[in-house]
Amino acid sequence: MTDKEKNKKIQDMVSDPALGIDEIIRYVKGNCQSTSLTPTTLGMLFEKYADVKYDPTDPTSCFSEEIAIEELKNIHPGFESSNGCQWARSDNSYLGKKYIIIRTKKAEKFQL
Repeated sequence: MTDKEKNKKIQDMVSDPALGIDEIIRYVKGNCQSTSLTPTTLGMLFEKYADVKYDPTDPTSCFSEEIAIEELKNIHPGFESSNGCQWARSDNSYLGKKYIIIRTKKAEKFQL
């Protein structure tokens, strides 16, 4: 399976409400550790992992707990970035289009 096909499979899994995050993480850890995941795929994984439930009528509904990069790297090494963490950029990323991203740089944690 190509990287593109694996990214699509993960995105489909994340979008399937019948699948829990544990099943998705098992797939990613078991089949995708050397796969180059796209920023969109990483953003979708983070959103599912952080269990963000967005309600457009409630502006406080979309906050997640802070999650350390080390914890995310345990799921997939692509969560660590050397160029500004493009999967969580606040401008044009999958997450940036939906949420205001708060970065706590000292502790290397992210929160939506």
